[in-house]
Amino acid sequence: MTEGAVPGSPGAARPDPSSLLTLIIFVAFALHELGLGGAPVELAGIVSLGLYLLLHLRRLGPLIWSLLALIAGLLVALALRDALDVALIWAAIDSASFLVFFLLAVGLLNLVAAQTRLVRRCGELLIRQAPGRRYLMLTAGAHAMGLFLSIGSVGLLGTMVYRPTPDNGDAETLRIAGIRARRMATAILRGFSCIPMWSPTSVTIAILLTSFHEVSWFAYMPLGLGGAVVFIAVGWLADRMSYKRPALPSGEARKQADADLAELGVCALRILSVVACITVGGWAISTALDLRFFVGILLGMVPIGFSWLWLELRATRPAPRLPAMGRILRDGLRQRAANQHGEVAIFACAGMIGVLLPPLLDTAALSTWLSDNGISSFAVLAGACAGVVAIAMLGVGPVTTVAVFARILPELHTLEISPHLSVFALSLGWSIAITIAPASTTLRILANAVKLPLLKLGLGWSWREMLVVYGLFLLSLLVLM
Repeated sequence: MTEGAVPGSPGAARPDPSSLLTLIIFVAFALHELGLGGAPVELAGIVSLGLYLLLHLRRLGPLIWSLLALIAGLLVALALRDALDVALIWAAIDSASFLVFFLLAVGLLNLVAAQTRLVRRCGELLIRQAPGRRYLMLTAGAHAMGLFLSIGSVGLLGTMVYRPTPDNGDAETLRIAGIRARRMATAILRGFSCIPMWSPTSVTIAILLTSFHEVSWFAYMPLGLGGAVVFIAVGWLADRMSYKRPALPSGEARKQADADLAELGVCALRILSVVACITVGGWAISTALDLRFFVGILLGMVPIGFSWLWLELRATRPAPRLPAMGRILRDGLRQRAANQHGEVAIFACAGMIGVLLPPLLDTAALSTWLSDNGISSFAVLAGACAGVVAIAMLGVGPVTTVAVFARILPELHTLEISPHLSVFALSLGWSIAITIAPASTTLRILANAVKLPLLKLGLGWSWREMLVVYGLFLLSLLVLM
């Protein structure tokens, strides 16, 4: 991974094109979401985005080139059907700009969170938990840290839990080391993977609630959070049933373990307080400025992130603190700008495909066909959830599939599909996909950090639990519909 220049070195003073373009993209798209500047401002952001991707053209992978080819094909098909107009093109650009803006805003929060003692201490305490409670603590910790660090929490915790297998260990030592690695890795994976089901900092929820306008996050949150709790509980129960619970330490070791657990609880409350600040701040901004809730969330991340970093520096560094804050943000921006081109491209492509593909589908005819053939809304939602997973197993990330499905489901008017359950179904499909799909970035990062086979870590060790989760989802649909 490319590192930023060392503060104070000559390289740190040179302007970096990727960083500058990233900053322009963020500011332009933020102003656009605020309704300031109109089309010229958004166009400046799109041009900067194009230049940014051109700078990294040789580093774009096959998947991105496939998505770009698909977009080109969709544009040609729309033109041949006389369905391509300026309004549709701008709608596709709007969708792409929002997702890129979301990625960059959350990236700012990731950058700040990675600098804080709170997050580092939380990771240390999770690793030190006694074996009997470590799985559940790691699962909950990966979930909490993922709210800020996003996918970075997977790599961070994975690196912290990794222990090399002893070369000269006996069979029993190797067996215990293997069990430890499996339990800790699956705990991290399952804890992180259910974040898309409810979190206001998740791109999944941003995409879905942007498409299902009638669904508010506050109304949906109990359903999504409840699903995430069940997702975690299934993994925890499977772990408890698979392995005998070891005895808790005694004496001084027990006192230390209890003290670590109490401190971890305090860390968890502080993390939840930051999440609450982001949520309430986003609601206040969206209400005051008459914006979409998630736009308010993203705009609120900026002052909250800056304030969090300032408080951190105030507690750890002597004055002057503003130069230090500037160096941290500059170096973090430079490193992210150099390495997030793939994510930026995928998010932008997913946003455009989600808008350009549905007009080529006759959703009215599809809705009528489904009704005439007795295919219920239950079957459609069950199929949509399974479809996200199945397509992910073929190598297409859920961000693209969910963006398309989220545009199609609201158009199936004859079925009267609940928008809240639609969000629930697609978000669950996303969570299952990033848990078991071999192409999942989450899975790849964790497998690399803990030095475990990718297929074994994902599909091999979690397919049974994911089938149980999917079965419980079907049961919940029967109850709720």
